Amino acid sequence: MKKKVFTIVKAESERVPGKNFLDLDGKPLWRWLVDELDEFELYVNTDSESLYNELKKSSQITVIKRSEKHVEWETKASELGSPVMDMVREFCETYLSNDEDFALVHVTSPFLKSETLKSAFNLFDNRVNHSVHSVKSIQDFLMCDSEGGLVPMNFSFDRVSRTQDLAPVYQSLGAFFIMNSKNLLDNSYQRLLSTSIPMPVTQLESVEIDTLDDFVFATVAAKSINQ
Repeated sequence: MKKKVFTIVKAESERVPGKNFLDLDGKPLWRWLVDELDEFELYVNTDSESLYNELKKSSQITVIKRSEKHVEWETKASELGSPVMDMVREFCETYLSNDEDFALVHVTSPFLKSETLKSAFNLFDNRVNHSVHSVKSIQDFLMCDSEGGLVPMNFSFDRVSRTQDLAPVYQSLGAFFIMNSKNLLDNSYQRLLSTSIPMPVTQLESVEIDTLDDFVFATVAAKSINQ
């Protein structure tokens, strides 16, 4: 049985207008990941009328029209936070059994590979783990800023260490979250808890399109892949 995967494609974006529909070396951004995940049972939630009509013709994809509740919520996201996890709740209640594993993915991670997602599903044990989520493993000198000045996160100022000896720090990515519908319901629809497993992805898979600079970099990467 195919694993179920849920994603969201917004018509508009604040930082990069029309981001999900920008041409990324020959095809719109959203299609990179959708095409890659054709071995999964894919569900796409969208507020784009044109995309809804296009995907309705596909026998491989279930397209979901975004509810008015979530359209309105999105306009107040700076106050209320993102409606994504409430969309996930709605998806779970409508399309999944009460105890079913699934993946939340984001099309803004266009270079995620299907084999990586399969490995993440294989790693997930809903009896033990809350989720498996994509991370970028950073093994370098990391600091944070505080009122008292710079604070080292994984090294000491009084010792010069080699980067390969430093403890890696994980940057959470939105590429994927493998979850279970029952676990999610029991934990107030949180996608990350202390029992979540971080799964490092490749440098290319860690590319996320949040800004125009990200898109420019992704364009160079996409051209290289297509060549």
